[in-house]
Amino acid sequence: MNGLPNHKFSIARNREITGFESTLDSVTRRLKFSKGLPKAEEYHRLKFLQEMPHPNSRNEDPSSQFSSGRKKNKNGDNLASPYTASEGTDNIELHHGLGELIRAGDLASQAMASVLELYQRYARDIREAADNRENVARLELLCRTKDGEIEKRKHAFEVMLERNEKDVAEVEHGKESLAEDRKEFEHMKSNFQRSKQSEEMKAKVAEAERSRTYDIKLKKEMAVLDKSFKERKENLEKTTKKREEDDKRTITALETRVTTRSVKLDDCKVQARKQVVDMTVLQQKLQKMEKLRELSDNEVLRVSNELNRVKNEFKLTANTPESYIKGFSEISSMIASISNSYFAHLKVDDLREAQDTILELDPSFGSVPFSDSAESKKLRQVHVQCVITERLNSVIWQPFSSENTLQNPRLSTFLTEIATSLADQEQDKANEVRRARVWATLTCRGLSLLEVDQKSSRVAKFVQAVLHVFRVLVIPAQRSKLELDLSSLAETAISLWDEAQQDELDIRICDVLDVKNHDQWRSTTFEPMPIEPPAIADCNTEHTIQILFPRIIAKKQVVTAERHLLVPGSFDPMQITRRVDIIPIHPGIGLGEWSALVKQGKVEAEKIRADKELEQKQLAEFIERSKNEFYARKSVGCSISVPSSPLGNLKPLDTMPRE
Repeated sequence: MNGLPNHKFSIARNREITGFESTLDSVTRRLKFSKGLPKAEEYHRLKFLQEMPHPNSRNEDPSSQFSSGRKKNKNGDNLASPYTASEGTDNIELHHGLGELIRAGDLASQAMASVLELYQRYARDIREAADNRENVARLELLCRTKDGEIEKRKHAFEVMLERNEKDVAEVEHGKESLAEDRKEFEHMKSNFQRSKQSEEMKAKVAEAERSRTYDIKLKKEMAVLDKSFKERKENLEKTTKKREEDDKRTITALETRVTTRSVKLDDCKVQARKQVVDMTVLQQKLQKMEKLRELSDNEVLRVSNELNRVKNEFKLTANTPESYIKGFSEISSMIASISNSYFAHLKVDDLREAQDTILELDPSFGSVPFSDSAESKKLRQVHVQCVITERLNSVIWQPFSSENTLQNPRLSTFLTEIATSLADQEQDKANEVRRARVWATLTCRGLSLLEVDQKSSRVAKFVQAVLHVFRVLVIPAQRSKLELDLSSLAETAISLWDEAQQDELDIRICDVLDVKNHDQWRSTTFEPMPIEPPAIADCNTEHTIQILFPRIIAKKQVVTAERHLLVPGSFDPMQITRRVDIIPIHPGIGLGEWSALVKQGKVEAEKIRADKELEQKQLAEFIERSKNEFYARKSVGCSISVPSSPLGNLKPLDTMPRE
């Protein structure tokens, strides 16, 4: 670039400009684009300097000035400048210009001082003149692009006007049709009014006829009712007279009976006086017996209360296994309902962003494809149920679970170790289960009676643990409702587990499902058609079965008494034996890795992952290609003064990559 002449071309002036004029243009543009319009005084000074010839032009040959205004085309031919004229005209203009230069000499010196001040103030902007020229070129290119867009929209607007004229004609035709329909409607309305008046007249005549008929019937019924009333009145009068005569005879008989009983009453009074004396003696004896009975009752009550207190402290709750079967089945249904209501149909905007976020919180969702397919919806429900079940096991369904052990996890571990050591140290294996169970139940009962901090609860911790994983899959509008459903689930699980910990049945939560019992724990929702699981030797149950709900069992101690045949006449003691029966409460719900749903989900997830990698690769290639094109255009723009690339090969300015 050092070999090129130091000439600059102005598109606005349509000629080459000097370095002084270029500097003034740069300062003016910087003031307009960076800091707004300059002050009035500086603006007028700059405008004056732009219109004034350069001071150094006094020593220049006028012919050189005119020649500098010429430029060459691509073939090297001189193009006529707007400033060229005949020789006679040139001499007159030269003398006139010299006179103006002499008169403006003093003003130029004063303006130079102002320019120097402005030049020092905006020296940094002058050094960035090259960048400003690039911005001007880009803006001019953008203007050309926008002009083309305006032409396109103008053409589209003309097409729309033509269509609008057609629509107006159709509307006028529709108005004419509407006027004809309105006339027809008015004719139909008049016919309807006439028919309506005719029907009303007929209805009035029929109503009058019915009224006359009803009046005749009413008169006949009134005559019948009057005759019946008179007959009933005569019968009542006869009945009343007969009843009065019977009452008189009854009163006479009662008076005779009262006289007879008065005599008997006198005899009874004499006997009553004798009985009062006897009753006084018996009352004294009765008072002594009452005192003795009160003493005995108080003693019996005290002993009974003490016995009840001891029974309440050491007895175990005896609920039936059916109640626990029903309770855990309801919890399983609540988990399935939550997963189906909130996670079957996702309402988030960006599924891929939600998938990336949830994979950071729970890597087990890696095999779940996030899409609108049926397999994706079912697999999301499966993993949601797995997460909720795992949080129930870790937060609520633990030995000695209570609000106190939740605040101090070491306490729960310590109590579990005590219960284990107590069971291991028993010498009488027959009473091992009973004694260990009684101690565990009394410990849980004592923990429930302790005061706890209401701010920390098992419900809040369970809800927080679940929402920590699923917050990105639930929109804010449904989050409060989901919290209520999760709280209800946690409260139900806590209530049921508190009863189970104080029951004589030893309820156990098993987080492992046996492959042999596949038909029992198979989910009919996610695996409607049973598939034979792989061989047991090739299957690891901890990694190949997803636990949607754990298997729950109850251990119950059964006491039996047996008699043995001995020698006649010898002592025959009863042989008491104890055994532990296992009662299934819930078979559990699981989904094996060999199921068709899981295999289809893995295939779809792998396809989505491959599509994502392909998109990222294509995006990287596009960015790299755009950068190379941008740097190539930048290098070409720096090597020539005016860009001459065609408009069709350039992208809009707002889509061009930036450094």
